[in-house]
Amino acid sequence: MIETVTFYDLTTGMVLSSGSTCEPESVCPEGAGTLMDMRAKPFYDYVQDGEILHRVVLPAVLSGNILTGVPAGAVIQIDADTYVADGSPITFSFDQPGSYTLLVSLWPYLDWSATIEHTTQG
Repeated sequence: MIETVTFYDLTTGMVLSSGSTCEPESVCPEGAGTLMDMRAKPFYDYVQDGEILHRVVLPAVLSGNILTGVPAGAVIQIDADTYVADGSPITFSFDQPGSYTLLVSLWPYLDWSATIEHTTQG
């Protein structure tokens, strides 16, 4: 009998895989949880308390060079540099003109990204 099954990380709830199988017990990754008769989208869903939930976009808002709405613990990557947010508004300043790519990540949110165009030096 073919069954729909979702495998997920027991610690984070991250969906590892989801699909149909004849023998779900024989293909379960080590340390993974299993949900029977439930299909999840690995990048867009996660599992919490036995339920499949949709990941939402991180609620960050960029206004000029000020970033707000970033929860504490989120990782902010600016080009090659990485910082951890404390939950307060973040003001960016750059020494050189150019485009700076921001990427903000915090599980289980979907990543948020934006580009800051800095046109003046200093």
